[in-house]
Amino acid sequence: MSDAPEPAEPAFPVLLHHLSADGGQIGAAHPDAQLDAVPLTKLREILAAFEAALPGAAPDADPEVRFKTAREMLIVRAAEDSLRLISWESPLGGSPMTAAQICDSLVRPVTPVRKARPEKAEDDEAAATVVPGWVKAALLLAVILGLNAWTVWRLARPEAPEFLPAYEMLSGADNARVLSRAAGDYETGRKAGDRVLFLSSNGYLRLGVYDANDQISEAAVQYARAARNGERTYLVTNENIPFEVRDDNTLVLFGTVYRRR
Repeated sequence: MSDAPEPAEPAFPVLLHHLSADGGQIGAAHPDAQLDAVPLTKLREILAAFEAALPGAAPDADPEVRFKTAREMLIVRAAEDSLRLISWESPLGGSPMTAAQICDSLVRPVTPVRKARPEKAEDDEAAATVVPGWVKAALLLAVILGLNAWTVWRLARPEAPEFLPAYEMLSGADNARVLSRAAGDYETGRKAGDRVLFLSSNGYLRLGVYDANDQISEAAVQYARAARNGERTYLVTNENIPFEVRDDNTLVLFGTVYRRR
């Protein structure tokens, strides 16, 4: 019998929007609730209650559960068919999943028992050089960061300026007002290679590209906040991509025009 301790249950910081603290009531009157270190068991209960409350949701509510894993930010939103899990890898609009499926996907697989490696002859001149684990991790992190940066550039594809203006980030009511007015779906056109942008009133922003079959591919996630530079208003993402809010139906990125669909 093994004396190894049971692995600790994972816990997550959780933000509830338009939901009661237990997830069982949906309504725009519920203030945002920030919960720290929510264990997976409790998160499962919250998402199950959220799922059960969907049929009676108020039409003016936009409920979501946002939580952060060690790897990425995940968002669970309401949909007609079920809940939808939105992540960096998910297609635009998210993946339809039940509360149980979402929580099951967060359980770390059991680490397999490593088999003893066969002994090698001392005179084996072809023995492979062992690469330290930290070197592999550093290389993997560099590749991931490089791919993420390339994806964002590929989707926004601005004509890079020599400098970015100094922005004054807005907060509170001003930030909420700009995001609420700008929220919607935008596109640069409808041909293959044209870009599409989806912006929620909470600042959640997704970028995509139309392919030859008029389908949206190459999805990337950003989070935007309102900012001001002189008389101009911008939406600046967490990757410092500045979309100018030209009017209620137009966003401009370094000369590339996104019009409301």
